[in-house]
Amino acid sequence: MPTYNNYPKSATNQAKRALKFREENGTSCGTRVGWTRARQLANRVAIDLSTVKRTFSFLSRAKTYDQGKFTDADGKEICGSIMYAAWGGDTMKNWAEKTIKMEEERKISSVYKRAFFEPTTFDEESRTVDVIFSTESPVLRSSNRGDFYEVLNINEQSIRMDRLNAGAPVLNDHKADDLSDVIGVVERAWIQNSTAYASIKFSDREFVKPIIQDVKDGILRNISVGYRIWRMEKEDDNKEVPTYRAMDWEPFEISLVSIPADSRAQIRHFETEDEKQDFDFLNKLKEEERTRSLNLLSKKMVL
Repeated sequence: MPTYNNYPKSATNQAKRALKFREENGTSCGTRVGWTRARQLANRVAIDLSTVKRTFSFLSRAKTYDQGKFTDADGKEICGSIMYAAWGGDTMKNWAEKTIKMEEERKISSVYKRAFFEPTTFDEESRTVDVIFSTESPVLRSSNRGDFYEVLNINEQSIRMDRLNAGAPVLNDHKADDLSDVIGVVERAWIQNSTAYASIKFSDREFVKPIIQDVKDGILRNISVGYRIWRMEKEDDNKEVPTYRAMDWEPFEISLVSIPADSRAQIRHFETEDEKQDFDFLNKLKEEERTRSLNLLSKKMVL
């Protein structure tokens, strides 16, 4: 789990301010956890993500009790203000919120991205369509160490295709809460010209039919692939924003989405009628080899 010591210096100063007040006045405000947090911030101790989340939760609730000063006109201590400062105050709250969102986006972006449909490959009878689920187009990412470009290596040695070829689910916007989120199944996946393709089959359930129609009409074009990165390598390009290439990664679901990370990931179009016929022929030859089991996807968090 990542740790962080890049919280604002003003948060450290606020914690020190609260600790100083406690030392000089012997306040009875707060809890052991609260004062432990103050000492962590004052000493610039690295904190993990769960602590960041607890800190944001506390500060979000405690904000309403903060008056900006530690004592009132009668000299009575204002515990809400003291403990709000002990936990780092406004700047810590803002930093924690930003850090949590960054981590959530990093997980999502590391798991979900890069794909699109080609509507002319849609087969009405079988309810199938081809998708390009990944190219080697670089995508800008952010982490607690700064921005970087991520590239998924596209070759048979780098991509673990087993889960897709075993009938991975096609989901509605990466949702996997119940069966209604599954709108189809991946029938097969392959690599061609440094591009990763998949053939997906839509469900015949009534609520999926409007989605199928929008795909046929070219209204829904974008999809996104859910995947896990097992190994990355930093490219030696000496650029200000570094590039990391996923040398070992595993796709495990494909979703229809409004906006993909990879602008070149869409529904596939056949460039010629010959290409379509060749594809249909190969499909027929491999029909018996396909596994059509539909696996439900459990939510994953990826570094």
